[in-house]
Amino acid sequence: MSNSSLSGNSATYGGLYIYENFTKTIDLYNTIIVDSIGGADCLVTGADNIRNNVINLIADGSCNQGANVSNFQSGDPNLGTLGAYGGPVAGTSAITEAVRTMPLLPGSIALDAGDAGTCPTTDQRGMPRHQTCDIGAFESQGFNLTTSSGDNQSTVIANAFVDPISVLVSANNVVEPVGPDGVIHFSAPTSGASLTTTTHVTTTDASGLASVSVQANDIDGSYIVTATTLGASAPVSFTLRNLGYYTVTVGTDGSGSGTVELDPPGGVYPDGQVVTVTASAGAFSSFSSWSGSLSGTTTPVTLTVDSDKVVTGTFALLTYPLSVTIGGNGSGVIALEPPGGVYEHGTVVTLTANAELGSTFVSWSGDVAGETTPVT
Repeated sequence: MSNSSLSGNSATYGGLYIYENFTKTIDLYNTIIVDSIGGADCLVTGADNIRNNVINLIADGSCNQGANVSNFQSGDPNLGTLGAYGGPVAGTSAITEAVRTMPLLPGSIALDAGDAGTCPTTDQRGMPRHQTCDIGAFESQGFNLTTSSGDNQSTVIANAFVDPISVLVSANNVVEPVGPDGVIHFSAPTSGASLTTTTHVTTTDASGLASVSVQANDIDGSYIVTATTLGASAPVSFTLRNLGYYTVTVGTDGSGSGTVELDPPGGVYPDGQVVTVTASAGAFSSFSSWSGSLSGTTTPVTLTVDSDKVVTGTFALLTYPLSVTIGGNGSGVIALEPPGGVYEHGTVVTLTANAELGSTFVSWSGDVAGETTPVT
C-alpha cells in the first residue's frame, strides 16, 4: 500500500486489520489512516506481518505490534472534504469516485513529510509530486501567506490591540482548499516586549482567513509576530509596538505667579500622547517663557510625550514706569531709591526732594501728596 489515504474506514476491527495467522506480509509506504470506525486505525495481531514500514501516518498511534513499527507517525493529518480538486485525471467532464481525493489542508503534518525514495511521480489526481513529497494520496501544490490586518499597530502596555492580526492563505493551485480548519501558528518573542500569550494556534475559515486577537504584555517596545503554516512557501510577519507610560512634571519660576495646566490632565500618559500645555498668569503677572522640555514664549503649546518630561513656565511681575517732574519757580532734584524709574508691581520706592540753593521744597502732587520729604 503506497501513498494512500484511508479515512473513516468501517472495517469490523478498525481501519487496517492485520491478522496474526495471515501468512502474507504487507508493505506500507507514505500512507495515511485516520478516523476509522469500529476500532483503532490499525490493528496488528502478528509480530511480523508488516514487512516494510516507510513513513506512514496512523492518526491514533496504533499499529504497535511487530518488528517494523518504528517509522509510524501519529497525529491529525488535517484532511479536507472528499471532492474533486483538479489535476489531469480529475479534469474530465464526468467526476467519478476514482478522481475524488481528500486534500491536505494548510498546516497538515503530512505535508512534505513523505519518503521521496518511495513516492510515485504523481498523486491520485495526476498532479506532480514534489521533491519532498506529501504522505497520502494527495500532493498539495503549496500555499502562500499574506497579511490581512493588524500589521504596524500599537497599543499601551497590558492592553489589547484594536485590530486582530490576520493572515490570508491562498493555494498555488486555486482549486485546492485552504479551509475551513487549516492550521496557522502565530509566534511572538518569548522575552522582552511581546504579547501576553506568545504562541497562538488558530484555524482558517473557508476563504483561508485566520485571525487572532492579541494583547500587549507589560514591557514597552517594538517586536515582530510571525505567522507560519506547514505547506506555505514562507512565513509572514507583523510589526507591533507596546507603548509605555511617561510622566510630565510641571512647575513655575520667576518673580510673578501663574499656573501650568495639561490637557488631557493627569500627568501620566502613554507613549506618543499629544498634550496641550497652557500657562495662565496670576494677578499682576505675565507669562514670560518655557524652559525644560519646552521652549519659546507661546502659550498654549503642544508636547508629544515620548519620554519623561519636565516643563517649567516662567512668570514675571508686571512693571510700571515712575516719572518725576519739577514744578514751581524754584529748582531742585528728586531722587528715587531704588533708582531706575521702572519697577515691578509691589516695589516700594522712596522719593526724596532735594531743593537747590535759593529754593525750598513746597509739596508733592500727582500720585504722591503732602509736604514731607522723603516719602514712599
